[in-house]
Amino acid sequence: MVLSALPSVENFVCMLVRSQHRELAFWVRGAQSWLKHKLDGEPFEDAVFSDGSFYLLSSDYSISKIKENYGVLKYLVEPCGELLLVCRFYSPEPDAVLETHDFKAYKLDFGRMAWKRVHDLGDQILFLGFN
Repeated sequence: MVLSALPSVENFVCMLVRSQHRELAFWVRGAQSWLKHKLDGEPFEDAVFSDGSFYLLSSDYSISKIKENYGVLKYLVEPCGELLLVCRFYSPEPDAVLETHDFKAYKLDFGRMAWKRVHDLGDQILFLGFN
């Protein structure tokens, strides 16, 4: 679930994401039912609301080459008006504990709609899901 604002804000939008089926559902205050939408193409990994729009991260993103011996979890986050993609690299071995090996962060350049590597978050702290 992704919210455009706090539910206390009068015109907030709620978007439900069913990523593997490429399905979205939207609800606004006062609506009698959800507005459903089916997307074409690849499934998506994550979603976020930023700068007046919802953004979906496709599973076929092209940011950097991922090492073959690592799996990757991808997170979209929106700290302080920016849109960040955080990649968490882990061992995909079936018996391995989900141990993080590395993180890489990328900032969306809205003008070029391209990801740029971020090497320092300054004094920001990010809290990510998936434990």
